[in-house]
Amino acid sequence: MKKITVKRQSKLTRNLPRINKILSIILFLLSIYIMVSPFLPELELILNRKQDETQGFVYKSNSAKEAGIDEEKLKPIPKENRVVIPAINVDAEILEGDTIDILNEGQSWRRPLTSSPDAGGNTVVVGHRFFGQGKNTFYHLNKLVAGEEIIVFWKEKEYKYKIEKVYETNPEDIAVEGPTKDDILTLYTCSGLSAEKRLIVVAKPITE
Repeated sequence: MKKITVKRQSKLTRNLPRINKILSIILFLLSIYIMVSPFLPELELILNRKQDETQGFVYKSNSAKEAGIDEEKLKPIPKENRVVIPAINVDAEILEGDTIDILNEGQSWRRPLTSSPDAGGNTVVVGHRFFGQGKNTFYHLNKLVAGEEIIVFWKEKEYKYKIEKVYETNPEDIAVEGPTKDDILTLYTCSGLSAEKRLIVVAKPITE
């Protein structure tokens, strides 16, 4: 029994340098990932923009035509409701549902009891701020600035909006979802390391 124990200890002792080497490599790779991870979303956005021949407009629409996008590179107007934000390469389906759990499908969600583009008032669309969901995510919502365009396809009709303001507020600020006399589009997502804030984008219709 003693000999077996000694043999096991001897084998473990011989393998210690190899184990230490493996652990060192893992820790090195982990430290590299931690250092570069803040830059990965920026790299993803840059690559998406370079590879996207539609410049984020995606579908055949007046907005794409005005931007001079080759129609052959564009998709037909979608049958499902979608929000498209060319500046940050967002193209997400707008889902309908009673609870926030629907966002687990990785798209956007029209908040219940808020309006819709065809009805006027305040249309509120929200999305998770997860990195890695490609064109469905609201991760880069904070990069939007006043004057940029948002397109909503609703019941196969195009609605164009121009961003009026981008700001942060507290999650308790329910006024952002309140009804309005004017027609507006409100987008929001989480903000901050622990999602202690809400990032709000307010846009108004572009009239032809």
